[in-house]
Amino acid sequence: MNNWFFDKLTKLIDGKFSFNNNSFITINITKNSHNSPIVLDDKNKVLNVDLKQFDDKQKEQFKEITSKSIDEGNYLLENNSFDILEKLYEFNKGNDFSKHLSFFNGKINDDDYSALELSFFLRNLMVNHNPTNIYDYKKNISDRFGKRGGHIANLCTAGYFEELLIPIGKTSEDDFKYYYDLIVKREALTLFIHRDLKKSEIISIIKNKIKSAKLYGLQVLYIHSRGKRNNRTIRSCLDDFNKNHFKLDVGEKVILEYDILVLKITIK
Repeated sequence: MNNWFFDKLTKLIDGKFSFNNNSFITINITKNSHNSPIVLDDKNKVLNVDLKQFDDKQKEQFKEITSKSIDEGNYLLENNSFDILEKLYEFNKGNDFSKHLSFFNGKINDDDYSALELSFFLRNLMVNHNPTNIYDYKKNISDRFGKRGGHIANLCTAGYFEELLIPIGKTSEDDFKYYYDLIVKREALTLFIHRDLKKSEIISIIKNKIKSAKLYGLQVLYIHSRGKRNNRTIRSCLDDFNKNHFKLDVGEKVILEYDILVLKITIK
């Protein structure tokens, strides 16, 4: 990475950078705990960028600097493409989910907050029936934030953050911390079916989750699947479970417009 890129950034935010002469860095779109919109982690070769601290002019300048740097052969390995960065910025300016997102500011760690921010963006695409690159955006969240980030994306698109966690958080801070850990970290309340799960794995997971739910005092387990193939798979798994283990008390809800099946298992 030549000095031109950092010289431009220095002028953009009136700050200074020191960076070893490496061929690439990673741009991480996140919320910075510092006052600067751009914070360089020289050790890990990560440039943390907080878009919310930019005004419109700075945003346009940052876009130009980044685009030109790539054109000149300076390799910015973006955790999310600049196309996503631009769309995310526009989305954050006036989206209907901003009030939900702001509730979690300061209540959850920075990585979870960033994953949730991207997840609300993903959900906006789904709500507006815009399937373009949804799989890529969701994979991007998992790549950046691991399994936990992928689970946050699933919880967010299913509505758990505003329908369950926000009401808990408004009632009790201690309860919020407990249930956030239970729902996000331990994944005790939900099971999201995906195409890579085999029937035997799903049945085993259901058994373990019911056992955990009883341990944590939960009265329900929710199973989510999307698409005809996944929906057939989970129905078949429940049939096998009822035959070979014990009969489950299952209620279901079908969201036709998104081809989503939600199953509610009552824990006895």
